[in-house]
Amino acid sequence: GIGDEEARFKLLQKKYQDMDAAGFTITESTSWTGINEAALFSDRTPNGVAIDLFEGTNLKMFLSAGLSSADVISDAMKSTRLGGYHVVDEPHYTDKYSTNTISAAGDRARFIRNIDSDPNHMIFGNIFHINTKPSSIGADSYDQYVRGFVEQLQPGVLSYDYYAVRMFGDDARDDNPSNESNTRLMPTFFQNMEVISKLADYYGMRWWGFTRSMSSEYNYRTDNPETSYRYPVPREDQMRVQVFSLLCYGAQGIEYWPYANCDGRDDALVNRDGTVNPVYYYAQSINKEVHALTWVFLGARRLSVGHTDADTPVGCIRLTKDMLPDGITDVTTNGVGMPVSTLQNGNNVFLMAVNKDIWHEQTVTVTSERAMKRVLPDGTTESVSAGKHDYNLPVGGYVLYLVSENAPELENHSSPLPTYEFYRHDVTDVAFNAHQSASNGFYIADMGNHVWNSYNLITPDD
Repeated sequence: GIGDEEARFKLLQKKYQDMDAAGFTITESTSWTGINEAALFSDRTPNGVAIDLFEGTNLKMFLSAGLSSADVISDAMKSTRLGGYHVVDEPHYTDKYSTNTISAAGDRARFIRNIDSDPNHMIFGNIFHINTKPSSIGADSYDQYVRGFVEQLQPGVLSYDYYAVRMFGDDARDDNPSNESNTRLMPTFFQNMEVISKLADYYGMRWWGFTRSMSSEYNYRTDNPETSYRYPVPREDQMRVQVFSLLCYGAQGIEYWPYANCDGRDDALVNRDGTVNPVYYYAQSINKEVHALTWVFLGARRLSVGHTDADTPVGCIRLTKDMLPDGITDVTTNGVGMPVSTLQNGNNVFLMAVNKDIWHEQTVTVTSERAMKRVLPDGTTESVSAGKHDYNLPVGGYVLYLVSENAPELENHSSPLPTYEFYRHDVTDVAFNAHQSASNGFYIADMGNHVWNSYNLITPDD
């Protein structure tokens, strides 16, 4: 309803500028090559309108349209604004139920690489989350699915979508965001990070994860009403739980879905007319903080993550004192528990604890045997004396210590694709499960098959 063509393009340009102002750095392309060209280049004229859609921004684009055309790729690769190529979203392992498979995506990736071999233009795809039933996508296990995706596409990053805050049961019909009893963080949220981060470490890759930034319709399941759910109206503190938990595990990119309203919803970051909603300012605040902490997280590698919960999340490991970095003698919490990680970035070693309770404040107590620095949300540091210190963390809050500034740098590695050996060096820690019928009370769930070409890090939910 805006009228002339130039006004519509000006509105789109303003949307991209708002995206940049909110702290985003990469955007998906559109389905129209004319718009994509006007974003990638400053001298294109879509529909006869001379406009630079990315003018005044630092945005890069993942191209997804026209990737079967060598001409489109050859043109796009000349742009300094090209981040890479989005070749697939949520592929199946085999074509048992869909033609959207990792094999087909692998063929597409190889076609692109034969034209554009620039490693700065990444091959990008996004895979299913851990709650996906493997048999429904033609896989034997989630691990097999992830490994197959990496080996077929050899992507620039390992990206998966898990929207971990959900509202369950009949009360979810009302979409009441304050309904504490029925809105919760999915228990396998951390299990998914365990699997993705370990496989990313094995392949020497970066990995990215999502936070949900829009509500959804109620997904009622007649066969099992208790599993019916919806994604609630986004709250900044609950978005922070997801973002900073991902960073605690070593994620190198934060993704939001969606940026603009869709599926009949009206509470994403922006509306179709370009006006913004409260979630825009939530994302802007979170992204500003993440950018301020770039020197901590960008390039950081996870050394360990342990949980202080009374009942450790499935697939995760309980925090023990021997997992803490030198100089930290104890970390305890007073609520449902927190993930506590040790990260290393260059010569810097960090300790991080995140309040994952999506409704309540928690207190974390950190005890150190020497003076250290605490990293603040604005990226600055303050001195912390030796001894015991209590931190009252709001929902999605965190405490971040700079433990050491002179640690030996970690060696970089990249495992061959694929690699099948007799010694399983790709699993650096093994989760033991307790069971009364197991020998000595504990068992290892799965060590692979007889030829060592398959294994499973997934622990059983029961």
